[in-house]
Amino acid sequence: FKNSVVYLCEHVEQGAMGFIINYPVKLTVHELLKSAESISHEPTPPITEPVFLGGPLDMVRGFVLHSP
Repeated sequence: FKNSVVYLCEHVEQGAMGFIINYPVKLTVHELLKSAESISHEPTPPITEPVFLGGPLDMVRGFVLHSP
């Protein structure tokens, strides 16, 4: 977690939940959606924002942070 910027969502006695928001990977949201078997919707125009690597603890799950 060195040099990480963490968006902290919850911090309780049982643990914490947060997202690392400063490590973009070479993948756009559009590319991610095209490769996801369970998602058939393709937004128009394509979403070209980068995907960020959220942390080393749970690499099999993804989350989307967005405005309302």
